[in-house]
Amino acid sequence: MKRKTVVSIFLLLVWLTVACSSGDGGGGGNGALPSLPQLLSPTRTILTTLTPTFRWTSNFATSYDFYLGQIPDPPKVTSPSAQQYTPASNLEPGQLYYWRVVGKNALGDSPSSVTSYFVTPEANPPGPALQIRDAVVTPNTQFFVTVKGWNLTGVMGIELTLEYNESELELVNIGGNYENTFQPMGPMSGSLLIGVVRPGSVTVTMSLIQDPVDIPNNEILRVTFRSKNGSYPAKITIENTSSIIAKVGNNLITIDFDKSDQGHFLIGS
Repeated sequence: MKRKTVVSIFLLLVWLTVACSSGDGGGGGNGALPSLPQLLSPTRTILTTLTPTFRWTSNFATSYDFYLGQIPDPPKVTSPSAQQYTPASNLEPGQLYYWRVVGKNALGDSPSSVTSYFVTPEANPPGPALQIRDAVVTPNTQFFVTVKGWNLTGVMGIELTLEYNESELELVNIGGNYENTFQPMGPMSGSLLIGVVRPGSVTVTMSLIQDPVDIPNNEILRVTFRSKNGSYPAKITIENTSSIIAKVGNNLITIDFDKSDQGHFLIGS
């Protein structure tokens, strides 16, 4: 009798082990909620394509809620079953995007992944424009903010106001009184330069004293900033009062140009 009892207990343990281990490959069949998704790519980078493939990993999920948008709490856009997703149409150029993923199965949802972010590549503007070059920057580091001119002709002077958040970025005072903080570049390298610094903004005026210059696609200004500690996206915008003076015939006129670009700086190690 004692031997039969031992055998019965042994068989029961074997049956329980097999039952509990069935479905261990994922898909929720093992009785577990999906694990926290880990985002693989793209994360904190500047892309070279407008149709990236998003990739992540998670255990025990049978599908996912995928969130993507230009706000820190992006909306849900699709629910793929695979651990990747490629948008059917192009994302907008030169924009900061946020994304996250939630795993799902019959038992429920995983916690949300962290929210990551990236910047899409700039498009070449069709008309006169100024652009701020996007960059990935390490924390607590001095770096150049670069301004480019596009499709500009007969330029005699540029007054450019840049706005930024002082909790994200710090304008570096080089040489005392910001003497070497601003560097005119390319076609504007021979200009007279004046910089006026205010809390959260700086106005740089570059004036040529000789012949006007054309700026088809050139770097025209570098401004030295310093990033703060941490991992975060920062931005610099071109203020709407910025202006460009061009010579047309014997006249100096203020020209219209696109000043809508934002410079995105992805801070983090």
